[in-house]
Amino acid sequence: MIRQIVLLFSILITALASAQKDYSFDYVAEYKIYDDEYGNGLTDDHCLRYDFINSKDSSYMLYAFINGDTIRLKLTLENGKSYHSEISYNDFFVTHISLKCSVERRKENSSYKNVKDYLFVPQKDTIINGISFNNFMLKRLKHKEGKVIPDDYYIIDNTAGFNHPVLHPTDILYLKWKKGDNFPNGIIKEVYAYNYKNIRTVFLELVQFSSVEKHIMIDYSGCNN
Repeated sequence: MIRQIVLLFSILITALASAQKDYSFDYVAEYKIYDDEYGNGLTDDHCLRYDFINSKDSSYMLYAFINGDTIRLKLTLENGKSYHSEISYNDFFVTHISLKCSVERRKENSSYKNVKDYLFVPQKDTIINGISFNNFMLKRLKHKEGKVIPDDYYIIDNTAGFNHPVLHPTDILYLKWKKGDNFPNGIIKEVYAYNYKNIRTVFLELVQFSSVEKHIMIDYSGCNN
């Protein structure tokens, strides 16, 4: 009887552990995302996104978007899974957050699987306020018929001393880096491109970057999946 009780208890603990997963973060980056589809340069139309980062583990990242009095959250894992939830603005500013029964989705990355269709091309370092930043181009080697998409340029900031690149876990940049392509350590400071008129257009811009302590627990115990 005692063995059966111990076995049942072990099974219960294992089930609870598999239904709950904790993700920790020690940095947050605030970004401006501009809505200008290869248009006429930097515009005032933008939203703010907050990227929560684990400086020792690049396999996941948390994104937060402020939407009035709520905050939309998206936790993305390198296996393609993502968890989506909303939380009140005031409840977000605590160290530990439990997301109960979040919406789970999976990205198959079908359009990104052939990383050979992209090439990292180092550019001349960019000098901003006397500080030198790595700069490179992600060159597309293939284009859809009848549509040429401009190549993207990335400015990288590693003033925090990261020992790995901080990249979105399902992005083509991350996939190429994991397959062995050389990519500079640090976080993305700016993403831009040149449109057909050779006008420089900024799509993403780092506003500020700081240390933080945040823990997110994905909790599916008792949920109807």
